[in-house]
Amino acid sequence: MRRHAARTPPAAHAVWKAANLAFAVAAATLLGSTGARAHAFAPSLLELRELSSGEVALRWKTPRIAARGSRVEPVLPPQCTAAGPPEVGGDEGAVVELSVLRCTPEGLIGKAFGARGLEGAGTNVLLHITLLDGRVLRTVLTTSSPSFLVPAQESVGAVFGAYGRLGVVHLWTGADHVLFVGGLLLVVRGRRRLALAITSFTLGHSVTLALASLGWISLSPPLVEVAIAGSLVAVALEAVRTQAGAAPGAIARAPWRLCFAFGLLHGLGFAGALRQVGLPQNAVPLALIGFNAGIELGQLGIVAVAGAAALVLGRAGGRGLRRVQALTAEVVGTLGIYLCLDRIAALW
Repeated sequence: MRRHAARTPPAAHAVWKAANLAFAVAAATLLGSTGARAHAFAPSLLELRELSSGEVALRWKTPRIAARGSRVEPVLPPQCTAAGPPEVGGDEGAVVELSVLRCTPEGLIGKAFGARGLEGAGTNVLLHITLLDGRVLRTVLTTSSPSFLVPAQESVGAVFGAYGRLGVVHLWTGADHVLFVGGLLLVVRGRRRLALAITSFTLGHSVTLALASLGWISLSPPLVEVAIAGSLVAVALEAVRTQAGAAPGAIARAPWRLCFAFGLLHGLGFAGALRQVGLPQNAVPLALIGFNAGIELGQLGIVAVAGAAALVLGRAGGRGLRRVQALTAEVVGTLGIYLCLDRIAALW
């Protein structure tokens, strides 16, 4: 007797499609309701500038979204006290407080600055310190490293580590980068082809990240953001075709070519985030290498998590894995379209 393969009943298939659509729409709605932007790298900023021996100008900038949802505050050393109440200003995007600190005559060397309230705030704090001798120190304050001791001389490891952490954080908090890598995993089959695709993407964003960060090329950031969202739609369409069993498209046939082009595009977005932080004047190449290494580490983390999930689902049954892949492709496409429309509207 011939056995017929089990087929999903039409009603169950319709329910599954409806669930996919509902999930994708809910994700897009959540992204919009929180005021999120995939490249809205919006940490708080604590800027200190030595004006003279014992006198320091302080600038504290907090995004209004973060200011409403958390109580992140700067932590100053006991040797530095405010000379008076701060001047409060800002714009529709951020609250800015300006004040002058009176510190001990030996200056900021050896003093610790930090931030409190980072737990659960969903943000980090960028710390910029300009010393009286002209040196500029930059680091990122996080929940795991909420304070920074001003050194007499900044080490190579400190610069590399700070910008490396910044690269990881930016990638993992940038929805479009995460979605792009996730969509790429659905399109490219085979470990060797996937390795070539990821390597090409990395080479592409490394080139434009360096060129844009150094000011050698400049494109309109809003237009770059629209184009990056368009890359999500492109990879999602290819993923849907792949899941439907259609003939391989341009990305699947030669992933390294288009991934290099998409990498050039995403690198401009990475450079926009890095410009907000700035580069240390005495260690520009090291900071760029560290930031890029952090981005690469973040990408490998996404690939590792996705690979582990695919392995677990594959062992549990192929049908579950295929459904998750189909859902992922639809979510990437839906959010890509949403981001495109949202960013085009922002241009107006």
